[in-house]
Amino acid sequence: MRRIPPPLSRHPCLTTRSGFTLMEVLLVTILSAVLMVGLWNLFGTYIRLFESGPARTERAQLLRALKQQISDDLRGAIQIAEIPDTSSSVMTFGTEATSSELTPGGETSQNSAAIASSSESSPLPRFGIVGTSQSLAIVTLQVPAVSPNAPSASDLPVDFAEQMTSLAPELRTVLYTFNETREQSPLDHGPPPGLLRRDLDWQTALSDREFAAASEFGIADSPDVGSSEEIVIDDSMMWVPEISELKIRYFGNGRWQSSWDSLQNKTLPSAVEIILELHDPDDLNADEDDETAMDSSSEPEELVLDNDVGSNFIDPEVNQKQQRILIYLPGGLKTSHSSSGGLGFPASDSQELPGGAP
Repeated sequence: MRRIPPPLSRHPCLTTRSGFTLMEVLLVTILSAVLMVGLWNLFGTYIRLFESGPARTERAQLLRALKQQISDDLRGAIQIAEIPDTSSSVMTFGTEATSSELTPGGETSQNSAAIASSSESSPLPRFGIVGTSQSLAIVTLQVPAVSPNAPSASDLPVDFAEQMTSLAPELRTVLYTFNETREQSPLDHGPPPGLLRRDLDWQTALSDREFAAASEFGIADSPDVGSSEEIVIDDSMMWVPEISELKIRYFGNGRWQSSWDSLQNKTLPSAVEIILELHDPDDLNADEDDETAMDSSSEPEELVLDNDVGSNFIDPEVNQKQQRILIYLPGGLKTSHSSSGGLGFPASDSQELPGGAP
């Protein structure tokens, strides 16, 4: 018995596909390209953040340290009711030392005369604060730390040579000077570009080269500090080359001022405003000639508020290149409070506090 084969189908057998269509290939290509572009952008963003993160952290730490240093110096400014006559005090010191027979042979008289002559040749800086829009001189009181094992002053021998070099070692003159970023020629021995802080002896006179407006306040030039002297940066100085712009203002007598002299105003300023601009961390390798100048019309970023007074006047903005440091001085506030009947900021000028033109 034979099996009858099934009838053949009228439709041919469908063969299995072994490839992709053109649309499928195009779709996969487009999706792969989009994915690769996204990964590349993500990788680039991560690289930029990884490179700029430490620079921004250092920038923030620099601002905090600079604010703390300037605040400590300003709050340590010496304010006295009457400015002593330095010439009479030197003459009195010389007379007393001459009349007292401390050492034989007239050594006391010679040393006292040398002290008087050196002081007359180099006028002493005044007390308080003397500053302009880009320079600031502060006479501060810095009491040195005394070791418990150190000998007392009565046990030490009298050394007039040491007294001649430093009449008052506790009194220091802190000098802030700013020099705009520029190319210096080999013959230019002026201050380096950026902000420079120098801690000088109280009796060290300041020159016009170091203090831009010394002639305005009657500060004579020092005979041993000339314009041709090269300033060498050492450990006793604080040099901040990252600062590209600096502007200082002083609030006193009911208004903002571009300069201040404690001898003329008989007091400290109520507040000191410092607006500075640092180099952008993203443009550290850019040419200095391509740096943008400070825009005085833009609102600077508020960096610090030292007490509750500033919160009534300041509306800070974020992500600004300019940083603002506003420091209130207790001595100036007390004097302004008694003269103006308030906190030293008149209502008519309160809108100028955020950084408007004085």
